Amino acid sequence: MSLALSGLLLLNVLWYALSYALNTDQIETITYTHGYFETNIGTHGFSPMEGMGMLIIALMTVGSYYFLYLRKKRAHD
Repeated sequence: MSLALSGLLLLNVLWYALSYALNTDQIETITYTHGYFETNIGTHGFSPMEGMGMLIIALMTVGSYYFLYLRKKRAHD
């Protein structure tokens, strides 16, 4: 499985986790206005700091995945 496909799979898993955390329905559309995420399943209030926190967690998850993948790849070389 290529790295790009693995990344997309990971993003999809994160998307489902976020969707489940907000409401158990799948989120289809999101617009952000004045500190609130408007979705097709309702309005969810997030401060910009909470949004940044979720972004940092997502980046750390992706970063640790790449780090582990590269370590594994280097071990085979």
